[in-house]
Amino acid sequence: MEKLDGLKSYESYLELTNFSVCTQKMYLRTITNFYEWRLEQCKSGKLKQEDAQQYLLMRVKSGKSWLRILIKLPPPMLKLFDPLILTV
Repeated sequence: MEKLDGLKSYESYLELTNFSVCTQKMYLRTITNFYEWRLEQCKSGKLKQEDAQQYLLMRVKSGKSWLRILIKLPPPMLKLFDPLILTV
């Protein structure tokens, strides 16, 4: 699969800020999974908070725990979520 726009630069950022290799892989995999989910939903254009909320709901409904979901969210994706959702 081709690298998503900006994914390569984010990967470089993670390396330069000394994230562990495991954390880098987890964050990059999460971003890729979110992108693929958006494509499956036939969504395009600018990311909206609603997209992130729907993705989070899909993960919860699939049986993932809140902790497991939130730990895997890279900092840029956390910005898409409303702070009230994260306190649930």
